[in-house]
Amino acid sequence: MFFGIKYGALSILFGFLCLTVYSTFMSHWADYFGWAAFIIFLVTQVIGLILPFTFLNSFFQNKILETEGALKRKLRYLASTFALFLVYLIIAFLIGKWIISRYQLTDPSFIVLLILLLSLTFSPINSKILHWLEQKLYPEKSRYKKSLKKFIQNMSSFIEESQILDNLTKWISKTMGINPVYAISIDEIARLNIPLQLNSRKSVLRKTRDGSNFFWDEIQDELKSQVNEKERKWARKNNISITIPMISQGEQMGLLNIGKKKNRNDFSVDDLEIFQEVASYTALSIQNIKLQAEHLKKKRLEKELEVARDIQAKLMPRKIPHIEDLQIHGEYRPCFEVGGDYFDVIPIDPEKTALVIADVSGKGAGAALLMSNLQASLKMAISVSLPITEIAFKINKMIYENTLSNQFITFFFCIWNSKSKILEYINAGHNPPLLFKEDNKIKKLYRTGKGLGINQNQKFRCKTLPLAINDILTIYTDGIEDLFNSKYEPFGSDRLISFLMKKKDKSPSEIIKSLFLELTRYAPSPQYCDDITIIIAKRIK
Repeated sequence: MFFGIKYGALSILFGFLCLTVYSTFMSHWADYFGWAAFIIFLVTQVIGLILPFTFLNSFFQNKILETEGALKRKLRYLASTFALFLVYLIIAFLIGKWIISRYQLTDPSFIVLLILLLSLTFSPINSKILHWLEQKLYPEKSRYKKSLKKFIQNMSSFIEESQILDNLTKWISKTMGINPVYAISIDEIARLNIPLQLNSRKSVLRKTRDGSNFFWDEIQDELKSQVNEKERKWARKNNISITIPMISQGEQMGLLNIGKKKNRNDFSVDDLEIFQEVASYTALSIQNIKLQAEHLKKKRLEKELEVARDIQAKLMPRKIPHIEDLQIHGEYRPCFEVGGDYFDVIPIDPEKTALVIADVSGKGAGAALLMSNLQASLKMAISVSLPITEIAFKINKMIYENTLSNQFITFFFCIWNSKSKILEYINAGHNPPLLFKEDNKIKKLYRTGKGLGINQNQKFRCKTLPLAINDILTIYTDGIEDLFNSKYEPFGSDRLISFLMKKKDKSPSEIIKSLFLELTRYAPSPQYCDDITIIIAKRIK
């Protein structure tokens, strides 16, 4: 209240001073300056009456230092500006009066022109005067500013968040004589077990999120219930007086907690301005380090995914083996860099060839790892010449024991016998492959068991069917049917069957090439995607 009365009285006195100057030197120019003098006088009187109540309200809101600081800056600016303005008016008046009396001029427009010319130099001169006043009236602040400038320049050499916070703590403690100083980042709160609540409405983090400072020493008894009790005890235990948020681009990066001055003096407005400035620069530096770390992490991940993509590509057949009575072609298109689809064509002996396709639940690197595990287990089981049902049983058990409960694999496995012209197969939860007959009939090879990894003791049934000349077997993953266009319409099985029927006279490689072109036309920018894998085998003799 005392500060409000003091500055209010100064404002009122300044208004009377302006009125006195006008009445003494400029009264006969009432037509030009009377209204300006009246407005200046009125504004200063209103400000003088409002200031005491503004300070009183600010005190109860624990913002007395911010209000005092803002007021001091405004008063310095207004006082300098008004003083310079009055000097300019007096100069213009005296020069104008001398010229008018000497040359007997009657047109007052000359005075107006002179004022306009003087106004061009008003702003730069006013800025220099304010800077000079700052240095003369607040030399300590100027010293802090110079030291802060050096500290900010050195801050660019720090590559870790902890380095920035440690150096910030040392700089404030040494330069400004304050102890203790705790600079804490948001990430450190949980790691160091500091009792600051991230989501509590009463937390100091919530109260400083908008950039407001928090003054622990000014908490009144009636306001204590509005502050988290654990945080209040922590602040009292560590002798913290002020908590200043470290905010950059609207994101709260941490808190700067200030203790007491070693000389036991109270904090000034200038101290508070330094704290706020260094907190802002620190927040920006921490944010830059985080962004740089995220960029490096992204680059490293991209490199790892590139290696994983190359490894996964090598797990797929680089060249489809030649089979005299079958034309076979297969392709795999992952949704991301790596995926969970798998297909293979594996010669078992001169008469038998295995065709396999699988779809691991999920996408990305996790699905790719599970897929590689499946591939290794399958090739090992085939190498020891186990029956097809036994192969499926062993792989299922391995998948069950080495995956999470929510992971599974849909799996279609068949063996083509070139001598008997018989295809034997199992379908472990996979979408039914399509067999297009020469007479345009379509047969679906439905499931003969659940997906791999669902039931440890799952039994699989084996089925057989003959393939006639020009019969086409199409094995694919559900990424084709589940491809959505911009209208969120799936490609679907009916559209796939219709397309394949039109292309059944072509070779498997031509059919697959045409199919991917059709999928691209259907969904040039798909909203949702999945890995897409397809094998087409056509009996030619």
